[in-house]
Amino acid sequence: MKHWQVQGSMPAMIRDGHSHPWRENITAHVIADSAHRAIELVEEKHIGIEIHSVTYRSKIDVIDDRENVTA
Repeated sequence: MKHWQVQGSMPAMIRDGHSHPWRENITAHVIADSAHRAIELVEEKHIGIEIHSVTYRSKIDVIDDRENVTA
C-alpha cells in the first residue's frame, strides 16, 4: 500500500452564512495500491469533486491515538 495526497475542490454552491457561491477545497490522504484507486476512493466519498492533483507521499509515520480514547 502507498500513501497518496489527493487535492481537489467541490462544485461552487451557496454555503451557510454566505451570499455568493464558492468552492470548497479538499485535501485527502489515502492509503491505496495505486493513484487510480486513490482517486476512485476520493470520488466515492466526495461526490462531484474536481481533482487537481495526486501526489505520491512515500513513507509515512502514522501515530494513531484513537486506541487511548475512552468512551
